[in-house]
Amino acid sequence: MKAVRHTASRPDTRTDKLLVHLDSLSFWRTASVIASYRAISDELDVSLIDQHALASGRTVVYPAVVGRGLMEFRVWSADAPLQQGQMGLHEPALGAEVIPAEKIDFFLIPLLACDARGYRLGYGGGYYDRALVTSRGFRCGVGYGDQYVASLPAEKHDQRLDAFLSEKGINRFDS
Repeated sequence: MKAVRHTASRPDTRTDKLLVHLDSLSFWRTASVIASYRAISDELDVSLIDQHALASGRTVVYPAVVGRGLMEFRVWSADAPLQQGQMGLHEPALGAEVIPAEKIDFFLIPLLACDARGYRLGYGGGYYDRALVTSRGFRCGVGYGDQYVASLPAEKHDQRLDAFLSEKGINRFDS
C-alpha cells in the first residue's frame, strides 16, 4: 500500500477539493476542535484545511508521540514552529497545550489504505487505535482515491472510521 500511495501522490492533486467535500459533512461544519496532521513523505497534504479551520476560529491540534504506542494531541497555530518528533511526525513543541482525545470533535487521520467497512491500514504501531478508544469525535481517514480498497484485514482492537476523504469525494460508513 505504500507503493500505491506513492504512485497515487501527484503534485497536481487539488487539495482545495478536500475542503469542498468536507463542507458537505454536518460533523465538519459544527466541529470546533479539529485533530489534523502535517503530511510526511507522500501523505495527502491537508494544510489548506488546517488554515481554513484556524481562519474560522476553530482549534487545530496535531498528534505528538509521547511513548511507545502512545500519542497526545497538542494545539497548533499558524505561527507556531513544528519540531520533528518520533516516527518522523512534525509536532507542536512540548510546551503546547494538550487537548485530550475525548475533547476532539473531528479527526483527520492519515493512512496507507481504507476499506469499504471503514477499517484503515496505518503504519502498524496502533497509535490512532489507542487514541480513538476514548473519543466519540468524527473519524475521517484521509488519502488519495487509489488508497480506497474493498477489504483489509481487521483485528479486534482496530477502531473504525466514520468516513474516508480523498480528492474524489467522501465515502461514509454505516455504524
